[in-house]
Amino acid sequence: AAVLGLVTRGTAVRYPPLFYWAALCSLTDEDIQGALVERWPMVSAEVQQAVLDLHAPEGAFENPGAETVSLVGALWPAGCGPGAGKVERLLQSWVFNCFHGGSGEEDGRFDSLALLHGAAMMSHSCEPTAVWTFGGGGGGGGPSDLTFALRARTHIDAGAEVTIPYLSNGALRLPTPDRRAQLLAAKDFLCHCPRCDGDLDDTRAFSCPLCGGEAFAATGAACCFEGLAGCGAPDRGGGVLAGCVIELMEGPLEDQDLEGRGAVVCVSGCGTLPPVLASSLLTAEADARAALLGAGPTVARRLELWLGGGLGDRIADADDACLPNALGLLEQAQTSGLGGTHWIVDALRAVAVEQATDDRLRCVLLRARSESCEEREHGGPAPHAMAKLARLRMALSETLICLASKASGVSEEPAVDEVGVLREALDVSRGAAGTFEVLFGHLHPEFCQATAAFDRISGLLQELTMSDAPDACDAQ
Repeated sequence: AAVLGLVTRGTAVRYPPLFYWAALCSLTDEDIQGALVERWPMVSAEVQQAVLDLHAPEGAFENPGAETVSLVGALWPAGCGPGAGKVERLLQSWVFNCFHGGSGEEDGRFDSLALLHGAAMMSHSCEPTAVWTFGGGGGGGGPSDLTFALRARTHIDAGAEVTIPYLSNGALRLPTPDRRAQLLAAKDFLCHCPRCDGDLDDTRAFSCPLCGGEAFAATGAACCFEGLAGCGAPDRGGGVLAGCVIELMEGPLEDQDLEGRGAVVCVSGCGTLPPVLASSLLTAEADARAALLGAGPTVARRLELWLGGGLGDRIADADDACLPNALGLLEQAQTSGLGGTHWIVDALRAVAVEQATDDRLRCVLLRARSESCEEREHGGPAPHAMAKLARLRMALSETLICLASKASGVSEEPAVDEVGVLREALDVSRGAAGTFEVLFGHLHPEFCQATAAFDRISGLLQELTMSDAPDACDAQ
């Protein structure tokens, strides 16, 4: 704690303190000789060389950050120690190659780091074929559970490259420009995975104004919205949409070359839409995005959590009621042509779920989110959306249990079918448990939570059906 305190003393830092601690723990016994503080964990020269062999930006050794220089100066007298350049190089190896976990990793918070030399060589894809976890306990396994487990998300042909995501599950649901901006800021590369280089952006879905079918913005379609608040210089601290840079179109949208930069393509048979129709849809998208992301810090903090299928606390504080008319904005967005699988529609539904005080409405919204996730790509959820679907099913299951418990002994109009509600909860919890087991294994906490929910609902159903059954005297 004393060492980490030095990191934030009077100097702006680029990364969470845990990264600096990891860099210091990658030093050897020879490196730390002469330190002014008590010794800390170190590594062998062989392990350190493996860390240094991993990717880091050019010039990291020659241009250490000011806080790295300050840290080294506080830990060693002048002329002693490894030098700020070496610490900076180790720091960058951790920043660009580590795996992290924790209870809040979907929204940029984590409490454990691991640097796994072989796994760090794996390539990123925004539609990964595999998912990784720490041991049997998942990403939050912590330092005592750092066995690297890799599981397929889809069929992988023999000889094909196995890819993993460098982004959170929620960030994978963002549009191509946002994903690329995050990776450029955090990992120093422009993503050219098949999904980013594809013709259409699967997160920007519209309802075709000609046939009512599904349409998508072209991957190269420019966006005519203002830049995100708080985005600019890369924020490598892991904030939501860190370092996002938005390409703005010059002049009115209707004057742009929509055949290339701004095309919207109907996949139901109409093909590329006329510029005037594409202009209308992209303008509606820009307005909805501005309303969502300009609503306040609450949305920015929770966006990746929502898009990943997580369910945060209900928004109760007046200061956090950042979108008091989320349902109205949702209706407006869909009326203007945004499709049910559009990432903005999904995010607005998530806000509405958190703000809803009626469990019936929460169930309707959660069903809609689950169904849109299942319908993606016409063949069920894409591999990167499977965890999201399972989490949405768990949220729906929990809300259905609440609805059933409130219905017990209460006269409502219209009445709630308590048995039917619990049976639906049983089905969705079973589906969630099956997905979690396939993705993460039977020791993962989310699988355990899903099976516990399934057992609980089974018990409630059994009690309810037994209490409703007539006894022998009633039958006679």
